[in-house]
Amino acid sequence: MKKIIGVLLAVVFVLSTLFPFIGGDSVSAATGQGFKVSSPEVVKETVYEDLAVNKNGTTRSLSAKESREIQKLAKKEYFKNQKKNTIYTKKGQSNLNNKGMAAKAKKPVNYVRVAHETVYNGTKGTITMSSRIDAMTGEKPVVIWTGAKLYRSNDQYGKYRLVDKFDTEWRGSELKVGKKTSKTYNNKTTNFYQSHHKTTVGWNKVGTRTNEGVTEEVLVNKKTVPYPEITNLDNNTSMWIPTKANIPVVPLKDRTKRKSGLAKTYKNWYIKEYGDPKWDWTQIHVHH
Repeated sequence: MKKIIGVLLAVVFVLSTLFPFIGGDSVSAATGQGFKVSSPEVVKETVYEDLAVNKNGTTRSLSAKESREIQKLAKKEYFKNQKKNTIYTKKGQSNLNNKGMAAKAKKPVNYVRVAHETVYNGTKGTITMSSRIDAMTGEKPVVIWTGAKLYRSNDQYGKYRLVDKFDTEWRGSELKVGKKTSKTYNNKTTNFYQSHHKTTVGWNKVGTRTNEGVTEEVLVNKKTVPYPEITNLDNNTSMWIPTKANIPVVPLKDRTKRKSGLAKTYKNWYIKEYGDPKWDWTQIHVHH
């Protein structure tokens, strides 16, 4: 609790400036003297879905470890073209090594990775969901169905409501690395947002497999500026993110009056708890 207070009292004013829905009393501190404020205008959340075919012909979803191993192989080795069915993991990638000889590679599994990205753009005031074929090896699938749904809530752990979605189907010449589809939502509210995604891949003679998941919750204001990350570099503690997006502003008449000598009391407590950070305490205004 002491660590939380140590950060809270020194950064709430910064939060109220960058994230104006915060209400109540506040504290200001120059970020140049011991505080790091990370408030990017654009935040990206990316998750992956990995599907493959076993040697015995059954389809399955890859574990995170298996996916990493496949990605290492795809980056380090070229896959041999087998009857023009092999899809390389990079556009324009050759199946010849630097000596002009066919590169040796392990026999590829039928594998597809789809990347789902959700971009929170505080400059444009938008949330964009996209799905992209990130990698393929082995036999080309016959179809990929994919899409995403965007949900919002004013309670991080409460009920989320669907606000936007998209679905797409790729076949034939569309089945290539880099193929992408997206949907943009124009945001006007302060809320927690998260995206749910699903991908189904179908291979000839072996059937289909579906994988789905969800991104982390992201708190944005009505301008779609994500909640800042604030760290006290002196004691290496960080400000927590509220779990409510609809915190009411406390009316002035209802606010607790400031105690006399609070700034000095806080300074003495902080130095005793963490040591003297050598701050210019005249630039730190301690409130409730």
